[in-house]
Amino acid sequence: MEILLKDIPALQQRYDFQLNKYDIDILENYELLETMEQNVAEIGEDLPIIFVGDSAFYGPDEFHGKLNVL
Repeated sequence: MEILLKDIPALQQRYDFQLNKYDIDILENYELLETMEQNVAEIGEDLPIIFVGDSAFYGPDEFHGKLNVL
């Protein structure tokens, strides 16, 4: 997962933010995901899912397409 190994660490050097990772195979975490998705306009299907404020980015293509990563 290039996003977690390369892109997120690069962004952490530029911006101050907290990263939380969850295993959605665990029911409690999956339920948290469903709750978080209630606050976004469009729900996607791809992984990983990255929430930034009231936006969600589903998968590497959307992440790279909508965020200026480096």
